[in-house]
Amino acid sequence: MGDSHLACWDSHMRVYQEVVDNPAIETALILEDDIDFDWNIEAKVARARAAIGDRPWDAFYLGHCGDSVGELRFAVDLKANLYHGDTSACTHGYAVSKQGLQTSYFFIKGRSYAHYNQYHWTPYPYIFKRVFS
Repeated sequence: MGDSHLACWDSHMRVYQEVVDNPAIETALILEDDIDFDWNIEAKVARARAAIGDRPWDAFYLGHCGDSVGELRFAVDLKANLYHGDTSACTHGYAVSKQGLQTSYFFIKGRSYAHYNQYHWTPYPYIFKRVFS
């Protein structure tokens, strides 16, 4: 991986640290410069948030990239096109909760970039494994 991947990894880690350290922040929306929004993303996110309701969540992935999206066994709400995530290969756009980061970030931050990189360059094993508590 090149310097750009390392810089991106570092920026995500800095966001995680800020969310964990700042009592005023409960969630963070992480968008990379190469994200490509669907034309009706606002309506889709609103439907997904309504489907989540008050249930606690760890990560909310805006889209899919190498995930098992569409498999009925992972469906949370078909009308909202909302699925439990089991893997992902991209981090273009996602939201994280403080709750999710408090359990995953402390494990991730002790890892080197080389170790982190072996997990397809995403925090999947620690964050995306359990999208909803």
